[in-house]
Amino acid sequence: MKSYTNNVYIEIDDKEFEIEITVSIENDSIGKHEFQGHVGYDKQEDYLGQIIGWQVQGEVTAEDQRHIEKYIYDNEGELIEGLSDKWLDN
Repeated sequence: MKSYTNNVYIEIDDKEFEIEITVSIENDSIGKHEFQGHVGYDKQEDYLGQIIGWQVQGEVTAEDQRHIEKYIYDNEGELIEGLSDKWLDN
């Protein structure tokens, strides 16, 4: 599986955390196919799928870790959207 990793900064309770997030790179293409004797190739654009891993940069308390995990769970779509902009710029 292909993936993309980059750092994001999030703020929770007036504390800023740097989080390294890894997101899957997905593609809905069917690739090479044949239909009624005609061969074709369907290649769609890659896109970022879902968060498959994350790690806090630096030391945090167990309570902060729980707050960060909840934040990532509650805001996964927004985080991926922000990472998509960075990924497309590469």
